[in-house]
Amino acid sequence: MTESQEDPSDIYDDLEPLPAEAELVDLPDDVVEVEGLEAEASAPAPVVPPQPVPATRPARVAAQPQQSAAKPVAAAAAKPAAVTPASPSSKPVAKPAVTPAVKPSSSGSRRERAEREAEQRKSKKKSNHWVRWPGPGEKPKRELEKAPAVLKKAALGLLIGCLLPWGGYTPFWAGNIGEKLLVLLGLYLWHQSHLLRDGAKVPGFITKLGAKSFIPLFVLAGVFTLIGFMPILSMGSLSGEAMKENLGPFAEKGFLILAGLTLTHIYDYEHGGKFNPLFPIMFLAPGIAGVMALLKVFSADPIGVGHILGGVGAILVGVAGWMSAYTLYVAMKEAKAHGDAKKKLAAEARKEAREQRKR
Repeated sequence: MTESQEDPSDIYDDLEPLPAEAELVDLPDDVVEVEGLEAEASAPAPVVPPQPVPATRPARVAAQPQQSAAKPVAAAAAKPAAVTPASPSSKPVAKPAVTPAVKPSSSGSRRERAEREAEQRKSKKKSNHWVRWPGPGEKPKRELEKAPAVLKKAALGLLIGCLLPWGGYTPFWAGNIGEKLLVLLGLYLWHQSHLLRDGAKVPGFITKLGAKSFIPLFVLAGVFTLIGFMPILSMGSLSGEAMKENLGPFAEKGFLILAGLTLTHIYDYEHGGKFNPLFPIMFLAPGIAGVMALLKVFSADPIGVGHILGGVGAILVGVAGWMSAYTLYVAMKEAKAHGDAKKKLAAEARKEAREQRKR
């Protein structure tokens, strides 16, 4: 139906009725009437035949308004979502939640890690190793590896060899023996303090001396060892010739102290301590001194009883010293074996990790 054939009531159906109070106004007298207007209005409008419309066109026309109507809605809904994060009120909320939470955490973790490492180093330095074993019984010990076991045997050989006069015969040999006994007494007190700390059985006077503190034992051990090391009894005078003659007894007492301290160190390692590689390195000096003393004995003429005892002591000292060299070799070999085992374990762990990632 065309616009000319439509019912006028349908066209003006949305007009509101005039209110009851409305008054009609007459037209002015000067209005000019146009001739032929009524005839033109009353003439019927020409009939226009409807044109055929394809069946698919209405569907497209109907779909287009829906799409066009949906686009503004989507755009209108998308715009606030894009504008909202960019608003100034949302920026302060996003920054504390994301940016400060990442950077300070990483830097803070590094600081905390460094502080923990520093505290661990301080605790290791300040750790009190002289804490009595609470018990019950003696502190448990571990089995010695090959290197510490060899060093223990070398220390025993050096201790026995230094009791013999391998450094040379002096007129005051009796004084030298007395000084060695004082050194042995100091080393004994030092070793007994370690036994008392670990809950082992010690003589009664050791228990009384160290009942409240280990300091009395330390002081007595240091005093006796220092007095015995000084040539107070074995030297007739302090002249240069006397000092030169007593170089051998000095070396005997010095290596005797080294042997005693090494035995105590092996005891500590056996009961949970750490192994110090400086001890086998220091044993190289007795090895060289023993060889030189043995050559001196062979060159003596005539060879007496003192020279024979000195030769036996020189052999013990030299063998003990070169056993320490073997200790170093064994220690390095064991360290290499441990290192290879760690590398093998690390390689196997990496291989397993790769296989898990492939799965």
